[in-house]
Amino acid sequence: MKNKILLTGATGFIGKNYYKSYPDNIVCTVRNEKENNFRDIFKIESLTSKNNWKDILVDVKSVIHLAGLAHSKSYSDDDYNEVNYLATINLAKQAAECGVEKFIFISTIGVNGIESNKNAFSSFDTPSPHNSYAKSKYQAEILLNKIAKETGMKLVIIRPTLVYGQDAPGNYKSLLNLVKKTPLLPFGAIHNERSFISISNICSLINFCLNSDEADGEIILASDGYTVSILEFTNFIASTVNRKIYQIPIPRSIFIFLGKLFKKEQMIGQLINDLKVDDDETRNKISWRPNSTNIVRK
Repeated sequence: MKNKILLTGATGFIGKNYYKSYPDNIVCTVRNEKENNFRDIFKIESLTSKNNWKDILVDVKSVIHLAGLAHSKSYSDDDYNEVNYLATINLAKQAAECGVEKFIFISTIGVNGIESNKNAFSSFDTPSPHNSYAKSKYQAEILLNKIAKETGMKLVIIRPTLVYGQDAPGNYKSLLNLVKKTPLLPFGAIHNERSFISISNICSLINFCLNSDEADGEIILASDGYTVSILEFTNFIASTVNRKIYQIPIPRSIFIFLGKLFKKEQMIGQLINDLKVDDDETRNKISWRPNSTNIVRK
C-alpha cells in the first residue's frame, strides 16, 4: 500500500519547517552535496527536466512540490523555465504515470500580480505575473491542471503571500537586515494593506490540503487572514529581535519620486503599495483556518 509523501525542496525554508512539524512518512528530496538529518531521503544531482523519479514514486501516495528557483537577479529566464516550469511538469507526469494520488504545488501570489490596487486578489482574477519567476510558476500551473484533468491525479495549487518567520529568506530577510542596521525607518506615514503568512500557518495549510479533499482542484491564496501595513510589519520584525526603532513619517509621494529617480519603482511598490488577498474566498473553499499570529496591529 502506498503511504509515502515525497517532499521536494526539503532543505529550503518551508520544507525544513514542514518536515519538522509533520515528519511521518516523508521522503525528502535532497541534492547529493547537501548535508541533512532527514530519516528517509531521495538524492538528485539537481532539479531539472531530465530527473528520473520513478524509483521513488512507485511507493509515493502524494507529492508536495516546494523545490524551485526563488526570485533573484542571478537567474535567467531559461533557468526559471527549466527548473520552475519544465522540471515541475516532468515530476508531475511521472507522478501521474506511477499512480500518485495527489500533487500539491507551491506557486506564488506573484501569479496574480505585483499589487492588488482597490480589490483584494482572488483565484478567479486574470493572472498577471510580473516577472520571470512568477511567469514560470504560472506556466507550470497551466500544464499541471491539464495533467490533472487528463490523468485524474488530484491537484492543489497554493499561492502564498510573503512567508515570514525565524530564518526566513528573501524580502523578509532584507527587512530584518534593515531593522538591524538602523533604528530609523521611513514608514511612519505608510498605512498600506499587505497580506502575509507565517511559516507555521503555511505548513499547517499544506498539511491540511494533503489530508483533506476540500482543496482538491482548487487554487488557494494563502495568508494569515488579515492585512498589515509596512509600518506595522517592520515594527513587528523589530520586536522579534528586541530592537527599538523610530518610524519617520515620510510621505508616500516622496517614496514614489525616489523610486522613479533611481529606477526602483518595483522595489518601492513592494513596500508602499497594497497586496491583499480575498480571505473570505479561502474560507468558503476550505475549512482550514490560520492560527493566530502575533503581528500587533496599531
